[in-house]
Amino acid sequence: MRAAVIIFPGSNRERDVCAALARAMRVVATSETTARHLAVDYAVPADRIVVARPGTDAAPRAGGSGDGIVRLLAVGAVVPRKGYDVLIAALAGLADLPWRLSIAGDRGRDPQTAARLDEDIARRKLNERIVVLGAVPSPRLAELYVGADLFVLASRFEGYGMAYAEAIAHGLPVIGTATGATSDTVPYGAGILVAPDDPVALAAAVPGVYRFLLNKWYFDELYNFVFVRPTLADGDAVSVREALALGRVVVASAVGERPAAARLFPAGDAAA
Repeated sequence: MRAAVIIFPGSNRERDVCAALARAMRVVATSETTARHLAVDYAVPADRIVVARPGTDAAPRAGGSGDGIVRLLAVGAVVPRKGYDVLIAALAGLADLPWRLSIAGDRGRDPQTAARLDEDIARRKLNERIVVLGAVPSPRLAELYVGADLFVLASRFEGYGMAYAEAIAHGLPVIGTATGATSDTVPYGAGILVAPDDPVALAAAVPGVYRFLLNKWYFDELYNFVFVRPTLADGDAVSVREALALGRVVVASAVGERPAAARLFPAGDAAA
């Protein structure tokens, strides 16, 4: 059996990848987007490509911080493709909001990018708001997901977006970028995707979600009715993206009770 290991475009081993792909009997892609990329850019015949989307294990629900400070989480190796420079630039413009960011990801793959990340954080005087943890063991990563309020990443390309999928499995709302396979991995109602390399758009997405997260009760209902069941039987449920686009807030039909469906009320018409 012959197999090929796929390296992302731009790697200094791309010639080796092309040679391996030419010899492979089958090539496994993690998404339909990656499969198209292989066919178009690497001339891999479509009948030799198999799409096998990674799965996620059952995960405990993120409970949110509940202290008025929005705990942001970004997960991914510190490499240019993850767009941490864009994320830091976006958050620098949100100094008036009470947020904290934890970055979990290997810092050893690209020392120059890791050094630039540290410099960006220091230059924008965000050292007290951002902690760069480096690679963390699986139990610690699970704790970070559970303790977070919002997952955010400014990727320039994702072949699948495993960190996005894991965040959604924990019931976290997502703010990310519509690039590569991210649009396939992040369901319509699970968050907001903006154009890559656009810190202004990324920053603009945060305050709206932040207002939702201020209400801990709403956070619980968001998990139950948007992430666990994106569409209710009666069709009344709405997604975070739809609510934000309408400039409205989502509330339940009866505070303190499990509602039959989520309703939309104009902002200010219902207590948040």
